[in-house]
Amino acid sequence: MSSFSTPHRSDARRNRERILVAAAEALAEDPSAGLERIARRAGVSRPTLYAHFAGREALLDALTARSVTEMTAALRAASRIRVRRMRRWSACCARPGGRSAGTGAW
Repeated sequence: MSSFSTPHRSDARRNRERILVAAAEALAEDPSAGLERIARRAGVSRPTLYAHFAGREALLDALTARSVTEMTAALRAASRIRVRRMRRWSACCARPGGRSAGTGAW
């Protein structure tokens, strides 16, 4: 199974998620944490870990991809908030006199 593919069975998806969470935690504590330690922390066997990730590099690739995906989603959400604020601000400026309602401020 590729480190970027998503398992179809619910137990396989849960195991993959548990491994990724355990790996992130273990590597944050000790960057040299081994796969056996990560498997124990995730509550899975080494063969289960290897069924999802061919080795340490594949696991690190998956962690990196996950982090990039999460950061991209966070940036998109923040961007949508900024766009809404800019639209409200520009709507205020478009009012007669260019002032926001009730405040006399820009």
